[in-house]
Amino acid sequence: MFSLLPPASTNPLQASQTSSIVPPAAAIFLLAEDGATLDHMLRRVYHVGPASLGSLDKVTEVLEASLKYQLVEVFEETKLALQNFAQKDPRPAYAIAIRFNLEDQARIAAKIWKEQYTSLHKPAERGKGSRSDMPMEIAQPSASRSCTCGRDHGRDVICGLHEYYGGVTWSSMVADFESTVGGASFVKEMATITAGPFFRLIRYISTRGPSEQPSFCGSRVGQDGGQVEKESIDRTEIPTFLHPSDANIVLQSKDGASFFTHTLLLRAASAEQILQVDSHSDKNGMTTLHLEESQTTLSTLLQLCYPFPPPIDNLDNLQLVLLRKAAEKYQIPGVLNLTQKMIDNARQKYPLAFYLLIKQYGREQEAGEMLKKCTSSPSAHNKYAPEMESCSAEAYYEFLKAHYEVQQKAVRGMPGLGKKKRKRQK
Repeated sequence: MFSLLPPASTNPLQASQTSSIVPPAAAIFLLAEDGATLDHMLRRVYHVGPASLGSLDKVTEVLEASLKYQLVEVFEETKLALQNFAQKDPRPAYAIAIRFNLEDQARIAAKIWKEQYTSLHKPAERGKGSRSDMPMEIAQPSASRSCTCGRDHGRDVICGLHEYYGGVTWSSMVADFESTVGGASFVKEMATITAGPFFRLIRYISTRGPSEQPSFCGSRVGQDGGQVEKESIDRTEIPTFLHPSDANIVLQSKDGASFFTHTLLLRAASAEQILQVDSHSDKNGMTTLHLEESQTTLSTLLQLCYPFPPPIDNLDNLQLVLLRKAAEKYQIPGVLNLTQKMIDNARQKYPLAFYLLIKQYGREQEAGEMLKKCTSSPSAHNKYAPEMESCSAEAYYEFLKAHYEVQQKAVRGMPGLGKKKRKRQK
C-alpha cells in the first residue's frame, strides 16, 4: 500500500522505545479514507489485533479501501464479515455483495432473505382463512386450476390481472405493494446496484420450494460497483475511412480509442460543437479532442456524420439512447432526427427496456410517459430485459410499484368481479 511505521504500542515502555525511531521529518500521506477504516486495515496488516466492523457501512468502506490498496488479506477477511452481517440484514448485504462482484456472499444473502420472506408471508393452509398475506409473485396457479381469463399459464407464469387462488382474486391477495417480493426486497442499498441482480433476486425468491440459484452478479457488474457500458464493436473495428493520412484532428473516446477525423466534414454535418471540447496538441501540431463518449458511441456518431450509409442495422437499444444523447449534446440535427425515429419505433416493441434506459440516460418526462406504457401489460413484471444490466435497480423498483398500482386498479374495475363480491357481502 505504502511505507508506514508500525503502530504505537499501548505499553508505555515500548511506546517510548518506538518513538525514538520516528524520523523528525516523517512522510505524511493524505488519504481519502477516515480514521476508523485505516485503523481496521492497518491492524490487519500489522497483526495487532482485530478491529470491530460495527456496521455494513463500515464493511463497505473497508472493502472499497482494501481493493484500492490491493490488500488481499484484508479484503478476504472483510468478505467473511459481510457474510456474517447477512444473517441479520440479508437485503443490504446482498446489494453490497453485488457491488463488489462477490457471488458466494450474494448467494448466501439471497438464500437467507428467501427464508425470511417466505416465513413472513407463508400462505395459509387450504380451507383455513384468507390468503390476503400472500404476495402476488408467490401466488402461482395450481396444476388443477386454470386462470379465469381462459388461458393455461402453467405453474411458473402468473396472470396478475385475472388469477384466482382458492376463490380469492389477485387484488385481495396483496395488502400493499410493500408485501410483494419486489416491494419488500428493496432497501436503500439496492439503489447502488443495477436492475439485473435485483430482478434475479426477485425471481429467485418468487420461485416456490427449492430452486437452482442463478448467477446473481451476472457478467457486467464491476468490482467497484460501477456500471459496465455494453460495447457492440471491437476496439480494432474503427471505420476504414478514418485514416490518419489526410485527417487534421483526432477525437479520443473516454476509453482511449483515437479517431482521425476531418473538421470540414464535421462542420458539413453541423457537428461543429464537437470541436469545442477540451483539447491538446502534440509536437507535430495535431490537435486531440477528449470526448466523454465511449468508442462505440463515438464511432457510430462519426459514421453518421460522414457521407456513407449509416451503420444502424446492428444498433441495440442502449446504443440508440446513448447515440441520441450524444447528438443532443453536440447539437447534430441529422443524427438526432434519425435516432429519435428509430427510438420511437423500437420502444413500441420494448417499452420496459426503453423506460429503464430513458430513466438512466434520458429525460424524466419521457421516462414518465414510457412508465405508463410498460405498466399496461399484466405480466410485464415477470419479463427480463438485457438493458437491466446497465440501468439502476431503483428505476426498476419504481416500475414494479407503478405496475402494481395499475394492475390493482384494473382488477377492481373488471366487469362482474366487484358485483360478485358485493352480493357475497349481503
